[in-house]
Amino acid sequence: MAAVTRGRSVRWLANAALVALAVNLCTCERTPKPTGVPVLAMRPSEDADCLMLRATSDGRGDLLLRCLTYAERLASEGRGPAPTSVPGASLPVYRYTPGSDHLEVLATGAWDEAPTEVCQCEVQDLASIAPLELKSHALRFQDRVVTTAGQHVIQAVASPSGRYVAVLSGAGRLHVQQDLVFGSGVWATGQYFVEILDRLSAAAVGPAVPVQVTTQRATRYLCWSCDERYVLSVHCFFVNVCIVETKLSEGNQP
Repeated sequence: MAAVTRGRSVRWLANAALVALAVNLCTCERTPKPTGVPVLAMRPSEDADCLMLRATSDGRGDLLLRCLTYAERLASEGRGPAPTSVPGASLPVYRYTPGSDHLEVLATGAWDEAPTEVCQCEVQDLASIAPLELKSHALRFQDRVVTTAGQHVIQAVASPSGRYVAVLSGAGRLHVQQDLVFGSGVWATGQYFVEILDRLSAAAVGPAVPVQVTTQRATRYLCWSCDERYVLSVHCFFVNVCIVETKLSEGNQP
């Protein structure tokens, strides 16, 4: 009798496990593989504090990317002394060539050899996007909601000239994190999109561009290059970037 009881218990537990598995399979979110602009890997570093961009000076339209440490950032803003230079300790400089599927790692001196304007990504979201307004992860213009490629708007950032606004949106489920240790964050599962709007009319400037973001549970933010030729979708820990060519210089106007 005891053996029969144990047998029934084993079968009941097995059936319960199968039912639980079936429920999970039916209720879990199925996320298709993202498509579009590729993700370009960066060399991760716990010392990276901010991302800087500048164009090369050779007229090719390539983009230079460089992460600064906290001490370097303070020095660049005039709020601290220049850190002691230690050979090999500086974070790498990257070069992006239009159409490339990777970032080329350059010597640190390549950054200073390009006497072009520098843009700091972390301060760009401080600029106003009015009359557009980002509220409850939706973009509003006057009395209407602006339709975006993804259901949830993650970020909207004005261009350096103030004429355009880049929008990052996600098509999947929205996640909002409030963490005292790692800070607040917002991300979406599923396909991400980058699109550009005219700031004063909310008109789309060209089609939305899908980006191959696959990392979940990590906030991404947008950054314009100084010449507005590129919009970057940047991983919050500088693990990777997606670089979208705006084609604004080619007459892609609203």
